[in-house]
Amino acid sequence: ASGESILGRKKMRLDEALMVLNLEKDKVTAEAVQKQYERYFTANSVEKGGSFYLQSKVYRAKEQLDEFIKEQQQQQQNSGK
Repeated sequence: ASGESILGRKKMRLDEALMVLNLEKDKVTAEAVQKQYERYFTANSVEKGGSFYLQSKVYRAKEQLDEFIKEQQQQQQNSGK
């Protein structure tokens, strides 16, 4: 992984994504990520006086953690063969 997304922007680091969504690495599940994403994305809604910048950080954190979960699942499948 080069650390860049398709658009050439650097991806968020895993530790930053965990911090943004207030999760611990060993407790990351798709359900936990979705729950925290919805909570923080809604809380930072511009319509509610929140920040678009913070909303985008929450979105990028979810993106990174979704990828982390996918990689973990692939590793588990490969080690099970």
